[in-house]
Amino acid sequence: APPRRRDEDDAPADEERKPALGGGGGKYVPPSLRRKMEEEAKQNEDRKRQDEERFAKQRDRERQMEEEKEKRREEVRSRQQEQAERKRVEDERRQREEDAKLEKKRAEEAKKAEAEKQRKLEFKAAKEAEAREKREAIKSASQAQKKSAGPTSKKQAHDPAKIANFKETCEDVLKEDSNLDKLVDEVEDILTDNELCTVHPMAGLVDLLLRESRGKEDDDVFALVKNWAPVLNCLIDKSGIRRFKVKVLIEAQRAAYKMGLPRLSPATALLEAFFDGLYRAEVIEEDYFDMWAMGDDDTPGKTSAMFQVTAFLDWLRGTLREDKEEDME
Repeated sequence: APPRRRDEDDAPADEERKPALGGGGGKYVPPSLRRKMEEEAKQNEDRKRQDEERFAKQRDRERQMEEEKEKRREEVRSRQQEQAERKRVEDERRQREEDAKLEKKRAEEAKKAEAEKQRKLEFKAAKEAEAREKREAIKSASQAQKKSAGPTSKKQAHDPAKIANFKETCEDVLKEDSNLDKLVDEVEDILTDNELCTVHPMAGLVDLLLRESRGKEDDDVFALVKNWAPVLNCLIDKSGIRRFKVKVLIEAQRAAYKMGLPRLSPATALLEAFFDGLYRAEVIEEDYFDMWAMGDDDTPGKTSAMFQVTAFLDWLRGTLREDKEEDME
């Protein structure tokens, strides 16, 4: 029999006999199903490609957002650095201005202090010159008075101005802590015999020392009296008055009474500390304190003063008795 001829009628059969997609001689897949599968595969590829494109776009957007955030952060850091730099520059400027003001103030204060120091020196020099001229004038007047006075001339009254000048000089020396030996040498230039033979110069000096001692410690009072002992002894020696030391104690008690008989502490009165200083500085001896205590002078406040110095007097009398007993032995 002649071979059968292949035509279009045989095509579907041939198509049906083609292997399934994927090769390998798999199960036969009909064309319609194969087309469907190809379409689904293509759709899957399209979806996958779309997903990849979407994910790529998302990553791009996220990257852009992160870049923008980093850019903003960098701008913030840059602004902060600029602000910090401006603040540093401003702080340095202010510090320089404050340093300049402080330096200017210090310079002005130093200049003012130097001017004040110079003014004080000039004032002190002028005052010393004035005092020196006054002492020289008094000395010249005193010498002229002595030359003009005859042997039978009467004793003249003391000059209150000279006594006031002496007290003022003592006050200046006390304030400026000047040389007391110089003051001792100038006593006769400031005062004449008419003043020295009275208790007035001593009264003024004692009043000055008591007021300076007020509110101080016992040792400070003793140090003050000991320091001024040369001047006190000078006035005592030049007075030429018998038992002048008793008058010194009377004037000290009078001055303390005018001050209200103050106390240095609950245990010590000012007058008691001053008496003790006079004794320890060897200005006034034991007997004169006893003479003052036993005297019948009518100095105001003596009774109250006696109560304040009783312990000192009792101690002094005990010391006096011990000394006498030792002399008898």
